[in-house]
Amino acid sequence: MFVNYTVSNVLSFGHPVTLNMMEERRTSRHKDHVVESAGIRCLRGAVVYGPNASGKSNLVSSMLLLKRAIDADDCSLLDGNQFSLGDTKSPVMSWEVAFTSADDFFVFRFKTDGKIVVEESLRILEDDEIVFYERDRDGVRLGRLLEEDPWFDVKVRASSFYLRKVFADGLYERKKNTRASRKLMAAIDALTSIEILPPDSNVKAESLARNLKVDDFKKFLVRLMQTADVGITDIKWVPIPPHSRIAEMAKYFLSEKALETDGVKFFRTRG
Repeated sequence: MFVNYTVSNVLSFGHPVTLNMMEERRTSRHKDHVVESAGIRCLRGAVVYGPNASGKSNLVSSMLLLKRAIDADDCSLLDGNQFSLGDTKSPVMSWEVAFTSADDFFVFRFKTDGKIVVEESLRILEDDEIVFYERDRDGVRLGRLLEEDPWFDVKVRASSFYLRKVFADGLYERKKNTRASRKLMAAIDALTSIEILPPDSNVKAESLARNLKVDDFKKFLVRLMQTADVGITDIKWVPIPPHSRIAEMAKYFLSEKALETDGVKFFRTRG
């Protein structure tokens, strides 16, 4: 379960910015909107709102950047995404992801200059913090859980994720029974299985209008909304009466005359 996410010096975020899904106080209403895992109570969904160019899309884009780099096992894919609007420019970008899996609360931290891994660590937060591994420019240091198992190799390429290395080295095939391996596999599964829908505002209006006429596409949208933890369970397609002013505006907006520039949509109606 996703708990919170912090990013800094990436895209438009010069200072650390956090998306926190944890319940701040006990929910008295809509208790079904709260789920609990590993003793952590989190909201099922959240809405990020704000004015244009305030960073809403960049928050999701920064998640997508990290996800793609981990999947490709190459931090150099992140180069060029540093925050560049301030007076003092630093090449080091930073991410932190907190999540639960298999009754454990994990925190993954990562820093890179876009060429090599500057810092990387994986921890379990319990009564005492348990360090799986820590890494900096000088190398990898194993925590006590992994240190007890001589199978884990600390050699890793400068641009690679140590998290991906233990996976590539055959963790799933060779070491399934130790406590450290089970917890590490749970962390890798949770972190790499996160799905992110990119905030793409370049979908052509006529393409969307055309696809909405296809039953399979409509069914896909319904399934997506029902399973994406958006809090929507009852979804139906309801035709808007042709005399409705809303229908007139929608038809115009979905026409080729609609203009989209810099994320701002301009349209006018007759009358």
